Amino acid sequence: MGSDMVAALGAATANGMAFFAANCHGPALQCPALRRIAGKSFALGETLSTQFIQLPQVRQTFSILGSQPPGTWGLSHGLNEHHLAAGCANWDSRIPCSQPGLTGTDLVRLVLERCKSARQGFEQLTGFITRHGQGRFAQDAGGRDDHVFLIADPHEAFLVEAAGNSWASIECHDVRAVSDAAMIRQDWQRIAPGLADHLIHQGWWRDDGSKLDFCGSLLKEGADAHAAQRRWGRATLLLEQQNGTIDQAYLRRLLADHYDGTVTEVDPLKPAGNLPLCQHASRKLDRATGMSLIAGLSADPEHVPLAWCAFGPPCASVYVPMFLDADLPAAVTRASAQPDLESLWWQTHFLLNAAGADAQNWSRIRSNLAGLQARIDQETEDFLTENAALRSSDRPGFERQAMLFMQNHAEQLELEYQRLQSRGQRVAVPSNIDGPWV
Repeated sequence: MGSDMVAALGAATANGMAFFAANCHGPALQCPALRRIAGKSFALGETLSTQFIQLPQVRQTFSILGSQPPGTWGLSHGLNEHHLAAGCANWDSRIPCSQPGLTGTDLVRLVLERCKSARQGFEQLTGFITRHGQGRFAQDAGGRDDHVFLIADPHEAFLVEAAGNSWASIECHDVRAVSDAAMIRQDWQRIAPGLADHLIHQGWWRDDGSKLDFCGSLLKEGADAHAAQRRWGRATLLLEQQNGTIDQAYLRRLLADHYDGTVTEVDPLKPAGNLPLCQHASRKLDRATGMSLIAGLSADPEHVPLAWCAFGPPCASVYVPMFLDADLPAAVTRASAQPDLESLWWQTHFLLNAAGADAQNWSRIRSNLAGLQARIDQETEDFLTENAALRSSDRPGFERQAMLFMQNHAEQLELEYQRLQSRGQRVAVPSNIDGPWV
């Protein structure tokens, strides 16, 4: 699992609302699920089981919505009812994983379930890391143990890079991009207590009074972060180019970027070279973007919390609104490892296989999906205008309307996918699912 994430605070956006956006990448045929976990009250003394360890449960959790990789307890990124967003990416530090701890996805879910603000999330996150460290899945013997976290609310955002039980942080201003690489050097604002002394004792940093270089001293020898650093640089450049006028439409284009307009532009029909922000699998590359999420973070308590989600590579998908107030359509929660005609993620996979590498098919698909996107955007704006007040006066009534609204959009998308597949040059459900996914 890997991620690319961005945060844009109010000063950087067109309407003054903060945004959080993320692409989650993974094995080409790994189907992530969208999960809504309703807030709940607990009795004093209850515990909860994360991926590897047990923790004391809090008395009240908040409702959350996010992307859940297969086989995990936690979330790779998500949003809660208080307009707090968080996500994690990976990096390789030289601190070994010596015992079970909290995974990156565990930590994201814990922050979203327990916190109302980015600052509170930062304190909770660093406290968990210090006390429990970070763990990995048993099958990831050669994988990455450590994580990069981005936490944002309507007013603030924090970047935290963690190595074992240690961490460094930066409070973000205006815009920030995060990829699968540690980027904090000597620009950190806070670090874990005792970290500098520990690194000096290990011989990883010189004892000359200079400010600790967090990434420089802790990056695992031989770790290859080149592709992630390029994506970080690309996302940072795109954010800065639009700083002050960033909106949701621009973030959609950013998440769908293939180094567009540059000498290293990647053709999504024939993916090769550096991995872009929007990733497509091929016979040679078993990796693709599995889900995208964009959330507007509003300080207005009457603003309805929702996330716009796309399934599969975002350049060939449609963002549909998902509300935290209602049960999600089954089509977005299904995470089967086998072909599943009822899953929106698998529907995207089938559509791309139907299109193949034919440029004409590709152009037609993107044109039709753009039209559907415009219709869904307008319908959502109308729905919020007509029903926002209902949320305050009749919450159960709003929940019913939101559930029907989401189901309708899931059905619209499924029908459009099926129609486009029927016009493709390949069969809709390929007999060899290990073939190219372009």
